[in-house]
Amino acid sequence: MGRDPLMDSVHVPEGLEEIWVKFWTLFNGDAHLTYSELESYQRVTGWRLLPWHVDALMEMDRGARAYMAERIKP
Repeated sequence: MGRDPLMDSVHVPEGLEEIWVKFWTLFNGDAHLTYSELESYQRVTGWRLLPWHVDALMEMDRGARAYMAERIKP
């Protein structure tokens, strides 16, 4: 399951573009995003995740999965 191009049509509020890009770097269609992955990403990239970043990324993962599940219904 790859990234659905329609998801790029989502309006990203000004100032949140960076977290949107980070999300797509982290998103894996096969597995849920985990806190361990976020910790590793932070360590490897040096990008300091604030608590709201973590909350937003986890919610984005849930939302993307729900959207994909709805689009792929048999």
